[in-house]
Amino acid sequence: MDAAREVIAQGVSDVFTAANIESLPRASIKSWCQTWLEAKSIEAEETTHLRYKRVIERFTDFLGDAKSKRDLATLQASDVARFRDREAKELSRSTANLGVKVLRVCLGEAVRQGLLTMNPAVRVKIIKSTLESRRRPFTFAEIKRILKTCQHDVEWRGLVLFGFYLGQRSATWQNSRGVRSISRPARLHSQRARPDGESCSHSCSR
Repeated sequence: MDAAREVIAQGVSDVFTAANIESLPRASIKSWCQTWLEAKSIEAEETTHLRYKRVIERFTDFLGDAKSKRDLATLQASDVARFRDREAKELSRSTANLGVKVLRVCLGEAVRQGLLTMNPAVRVKIIKSTLESRRRPFTFAEIKRILKTCQHDVEWRGLVLFGFYLGQRSATWQNSRGVRSISRPARLHSQRARPDGESCSHSCSR
């Protein structure tokens, strides 16, 4: 299918050329992505550009060297969907959705410049997030490692210790009853042994 589309695109371009009309603009998938990234390095903030760059690099690596060198017009929605699914499995759903959104912008600009007649990424759905977060609390050993890492930063140590002692409120909505249920972890005593051996009151007094 991809080979057929490429042959058709070349054929149409040849017809225009034979008629002494300017040839249709062409670019490979990889070269267009690089061109778009170069433009974004000027237009976007540095952090945004780096986020775009990571997505594009992972996408072209996913396609492989041979396919990423094909004409941009051969790119299919199925290619973007397979990339989205791979990102969701290897990284996370949010990362996969970010990838789709970045590709929508990248390929949308290609449509605007006449390199594509339609944006294949807009046909790829965003993955719905699960209702409950899969994040787990830090273990005691992990908290000790965090405290060790920020031992010379009083502000960060204080934040970590406040989180350890006070915990976080968690709220869930019981939609069927329209009642909000709030559960609070039990507050630990201020003199209870800390992961690093100090008391919270001693740290707070610094």
